[in-house]
Amino acid sequence: AEYAASAYRGRDLATLDALLTVGDPGDFVAGLTYLAHVAQGQTDALQAGKQGRAGGRTGRERQGGTEGGAAGAAGGSQASAAARTAYQKALNILKDGQYDQAAQSFEAFLKAHPDSQYSDNAQYWLAETYYVTRNFSKALAEFQTVLTKYPHSSKVPDAQLKIGYITYEQQNWGAARQALNAVVKEAPGSTAAQLAQDRLDRMKREGH
Repeated sequence: AEYAASAYRGRDLATLDALLTVGDPGDFVAGLTYLAHVAQGQTDALQAGKQGRAGGRTGRERQGGTEGGAAGAAGGSQASAAARTAYQKALNILKDGQYDQAAQSFEAFLKAHPDSQYSDNAQYWLAETYYVTRNFSKALAEFQTVLTKYPHSSKVPDAQLKIGYITYEQQNWGAARQALNAVVKEAPGSTAAQLAQDRLDRMKREGH
């Protein structure tokens, strides 16, 4: 799977998800391996941004001599580290293909760290754990939560795309068309929009 995963490098999450949906079992394992790799990169980037912001705050606190503020920053840093550890643990379980356990881990993360900088990602991956096992009704509800609870997240186009895919599988053509058109309109030029347009074209060919 590590060797095969090289074919997925340079692809974004929406493309990887589409490949996972239609690929053979070997493709699925390779894609999931790299999907987890991409997610780790996102985690690292988020953490780097957090550390940069924390460093800036710490410098200002030293300059101002606010010991109480420094203690607060230290507490916040510890909380962020705990959230990152819990998030990474859930991702590792997903990478191992333990989908039920991954779902439980993401749910526990969201309960323990509802306002974390990783919360929108965790919500998206929770939905994915149900999507890859074709538990479409549960996945649909969780993807919709991404839209309603994290409307400004970068995960919104991917979640909207998956809503379109799921409602397509459920033969709810109107809902599928609405979701896919929303991706095309709201994320123009993105891979998610291209995939959404591909599915819309397919629906048209199929007479839906």
